[in-house]
Amino acid sequence: MKTPIFKQYKKMKNFFLILIFLLFASRISAQTYNGAELIIGAKGGLTLSTGSFQDTSGVSEDQNGYYHLWGLTGGAVFRYSGEKYIGLQIEANFCQRGWAKHGEFSRRLNYVQIPVLTHVFFGKKWFRFFINAGPEIAFLINEKNDNNSDNKFVSEKIKNRFDYGFSLGGGFEFHTKAGIYQIEGRYEFGLGDVFANNPNDTFRRSANRNVLMTLGVLFNLKKKNINR
Repeated sequence: MKTPIFKQYKKMKNFFLILIFLLFASRISAQTYNGAELIIGAKGGLTLSTGSFQDTSGVSEDQNGYYHLWGLTGGAVFRYSGEKYIGLQIEANFCQRGWAKHGEFSRRLNYVQIPVLTHVFFGKKWFRFFINAGPEIAFLINEKNDNNSDNKFVSEKIKNRFDYGFSLGGGFEFHTKAGIYQIEGRYEFGLGDVFANNPNDTFRRSANRNVLMTLGVLFNLKKKNINR
């Protein structure tokens, strides 16, 4: 029988394999193309979060009256594009997550988060569509419970301050002489568990799920003529 520790190890192994692949792919692209973009900037927006829960019998508790929680996100963006249509994007963000039950309680978790994303783009020089996809890691810095409650979703002690998962998003951006203006929607799928998941614990599964909508202002530090 596979133990929760074994399952956690397997998830972490897959996570780091994806990360190594993305870094290797970015290195190859940088060596095969001499027209490049080096872009930095900042982004901010809203999060819509909930949790994915299973009890010890494996029954999902996602639909038992628990709702999404609004929060904030924002941070810095670094992107290097070594190919015409592909690059590597790394971010350092503050991100609010959590879950709530209307009229009863909310539990807000504040994370520092680092996504490492493959950035695929297409379009004109001044207007682009893009897709971002890749793994992300996060560390819980603090939490806030709005209401005192003995409900297990609020009273259960957080076991794992370190979280990891996968991000997938897309949007568009305008390239102007003054800067790059970006709009993006993103879904983050947590692979780690917030609470302990041993056989005698309350939950078998307790992962973060997040939808983000952000606005970004970026600057290209290495402009070159790239034929589209």
